[in-house]
Amino acid sequence: MGIVFYFTVIRVDASYEALQRRLNEIAQFPESADATVIVGNALFFVAVAETRDEQLRGLSNIKNLPPNTGMLFPQEQAARYIFWMKDMKIPIDFIWMADNQVVHLNKSVQPPPPLDLIVPDVGADMVLELAAGSIAANGIATSSPVIITYNEQTD
Repeated sequence: MGIVFYFTVIRVDASYEALQRRLNEIAQFPESADATVIVGNALFFVAVAETRDEQLRGLSNIKNLPPNTGMLFPQEQAARYIFWMKDMKIPIDFIWMADNQVVHLNKSVQPPPPLDLIVPDVGADMVLELAAGSIAANGIATSSPVIITYNEQTD
């Protein structure tokens, strides 16, 4: 199982502000979330990073991640995906998942210089980014069960 690298130059634009508004909306109206993720006994309402650009941008430049919200990064196959903290303004928790369970955790990762990389010990096909402290506050551990439900969006 190899390591997958994704690097690109990301232009700072209004999309960060749009994502911040989206996360605030999800916090206020959980039914508007793209998906719900249950990890152990904890319930999170999340935006889903579906496109390559969304996955590369992630939560960069977000200044506030409301409680019980986050971003889900689905992947096509399990691998040791590498994340970076480029333009991150807040500390976050990473939950790496495969086969409907937690396989690796990174707790309270601080925003470092842009090229510090976050790499799991094992392959994962989903990554969930949450506000720092969410893992500890909810007693999430490696092997905690995971249930993901994608919500249908109506326009």
